[in-house]
Amino acid sequence: MKALTHFRIEEIPNEGVVVWFDVAGRSVNVFFEEVFDDLERLLEELEDYPSSTSCLIRSAKASGFGAGADLKRIGSIDREDEVQSFLKRGQDLFDRCSNLKIPTVVLVEGVCLGGVMEFALTARFRVGVKSERFQIGMPETKLGLIPGWGGTQRLPRLVGYQLGLEMLVHGNALSIEQSRACGLIDAALDEAFEKLSPSQLIGIASEARARFTQSNGDPTDTHFDVDRWIEEYRKQSNSNPSMAQQAVIEAVRLGSERSFQSGLDAERNQFFHLLVSQEVRSALERFTKK
Repeated sequence: MKALTHFRIEEIPNEGVVVWFDVAGRSVNVFFEEVFDDLERLLEELEDYPSSTSCLIRSAKASGFGAGADLKRIGSIDREDEVQSFLKRGQDLFDRCSNLKIPTVVLVEGVCLGGVMEFALTARFRVGVKSERFQIGMPETKLGLIPGWGGTQRLPRLVGYQLGLEMLVHGNALSIEQSRACGLIDAALDEAFEKLSPSQLIGIASEARARFTQSNGDPTDTHFDVDRWIEEYRKQSNSNPSMAQQAVIEAVRLGSERSFQSGLDAERNQFFHLLVSQEVRSALERFTKK
């Protein structure tokens, strides 16, 4: 196996493995092509572990788990085939993450936003660390974009279509208490988590998930009427959804009415049409100059 640059694996005898997410040369974890190359090599390694191996994924950055895609790289793309390729690769790799036979748990410390949150959603479990800095969400619509690596499909299926669509449309982040209440994270821990092994964290998350499901049921069981949701949105906001919000709604709609794959295809197509708009180009230019 080639050496990893942006991830590293720490094996703990009889207790599993820890995958450290640590994008080289950056103060914050973000995704771009070289990180995808590394993730592919990481997955090749993890796919060879026996199914009994517990895997903890955590950040080595003081800033938190991460903040999404490399916006400078996103802003430099202007051809549809290049956008489709970039998004499709992320979608495919994240699908491989979600299909790992080993149980995975992401430890969310501090910030977990955008594309990095989409990565966190591919784990079997998520555990948060109590902190005032904790925030998790997908703020893409605030930049005039939408999630592009499966977020429009995985989030509603996890927390329910009502809340999932609200989070995606408004782009607001949740606190650790809000995340626990809706099942976005399975457990909230204090600093004592450092003493816990990957297998112990998997056990805590699994037991917490079972208790949550027993008390709240499966939020994706009931039929969700997207058109009715849009009507309520218009009444409450006295306005129509923005272009980005409409794009999110369409991706969620196609995913719920047709298939997960239909939602992913819509996600990529909607992303490109938004990316080439002058509004988004200007927003990305302002954001990357901060």
